[in-house]
Amino acid sequence: MSAWLVSPININEIEQLFVYRKILEIAAIRLGGHNITESNFIKIEKILSALTSESTPEQSEQIGYEFYLWIANLSNNDFIIQGIQDAMLQLQRVRWLESDSTHHGWEEHHSIINALRQDEVESAVDLLEKHIRTTKERLLTILEKDQRS
Repeated sequence: MSAWLVSPININEIEQLFVYRKILEIAAIRLGGHNITESNFIKIEKILSALTSESTPEQSEQIGYEFYLWIANLSNNDFIIQGIQDAMLQLQRVRWLESDSTHHGWEEHHSIINALRQDEVESAVDLLEKHIRTTKERLLTILEKDQRS
């Protein structure tokens, strides 16, 4: 029988990851937010519409990952793309502690896309910052509860 050895989740590292993620995602939106094609909007809207109330946590996680990868690709910068991929992979461990099957943040994802569709890049940045902040607060609360038990 084989087993996985996973290092404990460090709250300080998670906080740092959220700072890193915020910097990269904002940069991606600012670099490419004014140049999004209609086909690119259709692509992300199709991805987001795949999430339903019957979606499994795994499906929800995958759709969320694809949303952030879409944002990363706006930058057209391999280092930003790789950085966002790495941050999301690290944060995935914390997300699995969530026992709540609610699909958090999906309205915020749609709001970010709508702002970009209106070519309101700074509004999209503001919405993204709020989304990252609320996600961080929610996940840190879950992590702190988990470490107390």
